Order: sequence, then C-alpha cells, then structure tokens
Amino acid sequence: MDFDVVRSSITSAYRNFKFNDTKFVNSMHDFYNEGAKNPSVAKIIMQDQIRKGQETSRKILTEVASLPTPGLFEPTEATFHLYNFSAQFAAKSVNAADMYNSTSYNEYVGNTARKTFDEAWDKLYPKSGKTRERIILANRILTDSVTPKAGWLDKLRFAKTIAEYKTYYPNTFAARYWLIINSQIKEDSVTLRVKPWYKRFFYKRLIKNHFGFKK
Repeated sequence: MDFDVVRSSITSAYRNFKFNDTKFVNSMHDFYNEGAKNPSVAKIIMQDQIRKGQETSRKILTEVASLPTPGLFEPTEATFHLYNFSAQFAAKSVNAADMYNSTSYNEYVGNTARKTFDEAWDKLYPKSGKTRERIILANRILTDSVTPKAGWLDKLRFAKTIAEYKTYYPNTFAARYWLIINSQIKEDSVTLRVKPWYKRFFYKRLIKNHFGFKK
C-alpha cells in the first residue's frame, strides 16, 4: 500500500467533504482503491485525519470565542469572515464521521471501491473486525503518538456492543451492567457477595424471569 496516496486522498476528501462533491468522491475512490491493500492501516489513517480536523476545529472555536463581540452596527469584515469560517469548520468536523458512509460517494461511484475495501477487511479479520473498528473509531490507535493502555472498562466497551452483550446475557445483562457500574465487579479481584440483603435484592430484580418477570 502506498501510504502517501492513502494519506493525501483522505486529506483531500476531508477538505472537500460537504464542499465539492466531485473532488470528494474522486478522493474517496482513490482512498478505497489503494487502502484495500491494507484496510486496517487505511482506516487508522482516515480516523486520524478526522481526529486532527476535530482538534483544529476546537482550537479555532476557542480562539474565536475569546475575541471581543463585534458591535451590532459596525462588524468588521475580517471578524465576520472569521466567525463564518469557524462555524463552517466546526460543522465539517462534527459531520466528518459521515465520510465512512457518505451517500454522495455511494451514488457517484456505485460503491465498487468501497465494496472491495470492505471485502478485504472481512477476509483479513473475519472474527475481530468489529472490535478492531471500535478501537480505531475510539482513537485508541494514533499515527503520531503512543496511547496508554486501555482500562478494564474500556476493554469491555471495545470488545462488544451493548446489543451483542445483551445477546450473550439475555436474562442477566441489566444486573451484570449495574454490578460493574457500582464497582461490585472489578478487574483482577474476586467478586464478594453483595451486602446487605436489600442491595442484593436491587440486582436480583434486574434479572429477567426472577419473581415472575417476563422476558
């Protein structure tokens, strides 16, 4: 995979997203075509571009917020353009995640390159693909720095979605969830019996079919 092609194409796509559909579509097409050779790294580069764009947007908004409010009847042209630019930049950064599933991209190129990219991803990671994608989207893998080790709760969150956990534990999910939230279940420790009895009742009533509760 040519890293320069992947990085330059996604940078161009981000710059033209919601601004120039033709350039955006062509850039995404180049990204998916080249990224299919190494889809995991390509997704990391895409998410890294979105993250950096959002960080830049946050800095611009902070600087604009610190400016004096322009007079009602005498706003300067420079100030007006600065406020307008910051609003547009912020809107782009908020909606940037839509680059993954842009309808304009699908309509223009028939989703052929994206399909090839997704097939390459599924072939490489038939079992761990969803987990890898959640970790990437959570900005746990960066191109310019090393991220600290994820905490136990983060690992649980990245491993499966709430819907998947509910499938694994259809009758006890709610009780398990609150036991973790209330620190009754912790990493590297033995879970002791909940005391006193009325606290145990709180968790028992969350278990489906207990005391005649329906599924």
